[in-house]
Amino acid sequence: MNDVLNKTFKKMSSLDIQCVILRGYLPINDIEESKDIDLFVHPKDEKRVHKLLLDLGWYAPQINTTKFPHRQFFYFTPTKTFKLDIVYDLYFGKEYIKLEKATLVFNKKREIIPHLYGANPYDALTIFMLHLVFDKGDISSESLTRLQRMYEDAKKAVRVEESVYCDLCNVLLPYISKILNDHTNISKSITEVKEAILNTKKLRKCKIVALTFNNKLRIISRIAKVRNAFSKKSICLIGVDGSGKSTTVEKLNELMGEKVTVQYIGFRNYEGKWASKYNTHVPKGVIPNLICTIIVYFEMWKRYLKNRFNPQQIVLFDRFVNESYINTTGLRKIIAELLYRYLFPRPRKIYYLHCDVTTSLARKNDILDKYQFENMKRKFDSQFLEKPDVKTYNSDKMTSDEIAKAIYNDLIKEIPEFLI
Repeated sequence: MNDVLNKTFKKMSSLDIQCVILRGYLPINDIEESKDIDLFVHPKDEKRVHKLLLDLGWYAPQINTTKFPHRQFFYFTPTKTFKLDIVYDLYFGKEYIKLEKATLVFNKKREIIPHLYGANPYDALTIFMLHLVFDKGDISSESLTRLQRMYEDAKKAVRVEESVYCDLCNVLLPYISKILNDHTNISKSITEVKEAILNTKKLRKCKIVALTFNNKLRIISRIAKVRNAFSKKSICLIGVDGSGKSTTVEKLNELMGEKVTVQYIGFRNYEGKWASKYNTHVPKGVIPNLICTIIVYFEMWKRYLKNRFNPQQIVLFDRFVNESYINTTGLRKIIAELLYRYLFPRPRKIYYLHCDVTTSLARKNDILDKYQFENMKRKFDSQFLEKPDVKTYNSDKMTSDEIAKAIYNDLIKEIPEFLI
């Protein structure tokens, strides 16, 4: 196997990261020549595999949410580009069909080559067939060859009863056999397979192989797609008071010149007519508080959209809306988190500046409650410090100039189109 892939899979195996390769790769040259490699990773290992791949030099662009949640990673060499397409659950097609208890697949995985695992042959066949039927809606000659190979391999290797999705596989096997024996009317066979799966009550009731129609996922996916459309050219700096945000924003503004517009998006100095009432007065009571939260939410959208319609402009946000649900409690926290985490655009890049509490107190003489400030600092560190998709800088160890240059270089390296 290629050194890049060998090193990656070996490291994943040594860290006991649970993963299996999908789409039925059996001869290893299929992996070598493939445009992308599909992996199913255990949900509990999501953060670990993300961090590992970044440490090994893989590049992770923005999350793709056009069909179902997955993560793409690229590795560039002078002669070839490698791509890993990682999923953490098994969804198929626009119907958002989900295989329940998908993590059981890891219990019956088998080693294809050292450090690389595949699903049980019948499970692999089932997953591949669902992919062809619901995701592709067609079976190409290449896929037909692969399907034939997987079918023969499954019959030789194990009994269907040993697979996790044996009931589902038993429904599919007659159709697979029919497709392999008669290539003349594949589209009709695909339609029959869909009807057989969607109308089989046994599959819906079975605790292991039930198929669910996840409408919630569909809604979240559509929302995420809209959010990402607003996030193409935006970055933000986050940190508590005294962490050096404002100074770093100024330095970064100087480095990036006319291409950048700075927009304050923190929870102070409200601009709108209704929201400005809350600059000095915080309402009491549950209902007034909720009304205030919703009004401020629209204020944040107004600020966010202020400079979003110039495609040549990069928007640099000083602070961001995350602190709304970090610093609140109770029902207001629930509402704020729903509004800002799921129904508000996320910047393309997030940078978190942090320092010791004593440094912040020395830099800011208007922090009155030290205990409250320390508590808020802990919440911010918990929220951002160990997140793989957030870059962190310690302003105790780096000057604002150094941090600004590091951020600038990071943008050139990871998102060069920002500065073209």
